Amino acid sequence: MRLRHVFTINAVICLLYGTPFAVAPALLLSMYGAPPNELGLLVARLFGMMLIGMGGILWQLRTQDEREAARAVALSLFVADAVSTVFFAQAALVGDVNALGWTVVAIYGLNTIAFGFFAFRRKPAAVAVT
Repeated sequence: MRLRHVFTINAVICLLYGTPFAVAPALLLSMYGAPPNELGLLVARLFGMMLIGMGGILWQLRTQDEREAARAVALSLFVADAVSTVFFAQAALVGDVNALGWTVVAIYGLNTIAFGFFAFRRKPAAVAVT
């Protein structure tokens, strides 16, 4: 798998998760067993917009052939996804979210592996333009 494929998959996931969080945060929070309050709704909306923004950046990056820039993005997302995996796993373990929360842990965990692969391999990954 090429880095451009990881960027594409992650962009789609970001857009699919970000849009509902930005548009209908109460629904999404209740699905995860988190009772929505005003601050929770605001944070969920901000999180949704951040995901939409990141999805747009990744969608644009998938067609670029800047190896070092792509590697820098992969490293940054590796760190962010690794920390997010730990944070969300902790929330799932203590019951802050319901069983659906483990799907988020899995998504962040898989992203950590994928971005880590490209961030730490010796030869910088090319984002092949096809």
